[in-house]
Amino acid sequence: MDQSRAIGFFVSFAITAAAAFFSYNEASLLLDPYNVFWRRTEMPKAAWAIEQFRSAKIRHLANNPNLYDTLILADSRGAMARIREVSRDTNTRLFTLSASADAPVGFLPKVRWATGTQTKLQKVVLLLELGQFQAEPRHDLLIFHEHPYVSGESWLSYYWTFSNLPYQTFLTSARYYVKRLLGVQVDAAVLLNSGFDPQTGETNAWGRAYSEFEPTAEDRAQFATLSSSDPPGRLRFHNSVLEPDVVSELARERGGPSAPMRKDQVESFIELIALLRNRGIQSECVVIPVPVAGLWSQSIALRLDWMRFVAEQCGTIWDFSFPSPITSDTYNYWDVSHFLPHVAKMMLTRVLGSDAAGSDFGARISAANFDEYRHRWEVVGRQMIRRWFASLRSPVLTNGPSDHAATR
Repeated sequence: MDQSRAIGFFVSFAITAAAAFFSYNEASLLLDPYNVFWRRTEMPKAAWAIEQFRSAKIRHLANNPNLYDTLILADSRGAMARIREVSRDTNTRLFTLSASADAPVGFLPKVRWATGTQTKLQKVVLLLELGQFQAEPRHDLLIFHEHPYVSGESWLSYYWTFSNLPYQTFLTSARYYVKRLLGVQVDAAVLLNSGFDPQTGETNAWGRAYSEFEPTAEDRAQFATLSSSDPPGRLRFHNSVLEPDVVSELARERGGPSAPMRKDQVESFIELIALLRNRGIQSECVVIPVPVAGLWSQSIALRLDWMRFVAEQCGTIWDFSFPSPITSDTYNYWDVSHFLPHVAKMMLTRVLGSDAAGSDFGARISAANFDEYRHRWEVVGRQMIRRWFASLRSPVLTNGPSDHAATR
């Protein structure tokens, strides 16, 4: 009898524990790990996956078609830009529809959908970089999978694509709940709306310390101290460093100076600009601020050919990549390609017409005067790149592919 009671107690305990474990969020993760149908609005960090971004942002816009007059199309470099402040300073209502590794092939269907659904849309800001036009579309990767509203894919196919996967999201979240059940300390932070701010579209996955970062004299002094103690060959950015061996490896693995623009990306961009023009929606084509350290592996000639192409399609462009005190200062960058939010804010306030940004960062260039601007890039820009690299103590950068690329 005692044995039966013990077994019954154990079974009851197991059922109760299972019921507690498979809570609302956990059950939804098991049935719908990538939040396709369940549409959770709150989840622990362990349950968040970057693949959710594209569909979640489109769903938000679909539910709020009358909110925004300006959309930003970008890759991950448009994810955090102090957009509340930019909206206030420029009297606009901005939303960043940025998605990791996005490019013209991905911009086009989203703009096609947005121009037919967003009732107050007046302007689209395109944050552009040469690498986007060199990138091969990878529709087989989940991170590039678009929402059915955008792609026209059936919901059944969409759900199957997302759910027919190893449940890594479920497993990481399950560990979170097991620890909590056992009384082990866990990170209690949650992410709202699949990792982005529903008012601005900005990523909130890395906390306010990054998204609301503001340079200070103390922080700059600390960065300068760290930089001065770095060994020769190390390239330091605000949030990361590149060691000489890593820099050399990147030089070998990156697309390289001669990587051409892809036909599918070029054709998508041409169609995108024509679509906006036909719908009466203004476009701002913005060449993003690349750190001088990021120019060392590029062909300047190819870069300028690409900029000419963009200018011919858009009529005018903004160029923030020209070497300047901002792009020469690695303090302003998370890593070799991602600028910090305060730089993004300066760029966007300049593009959207606020005097607060000043006039010494970014140049507005028309297709008609591009040849003159190109000459300035080829002479002054290259000289500034050479001087910057000459100031480094890195033989990898000053004698390697960077010197060759910077003088081409």
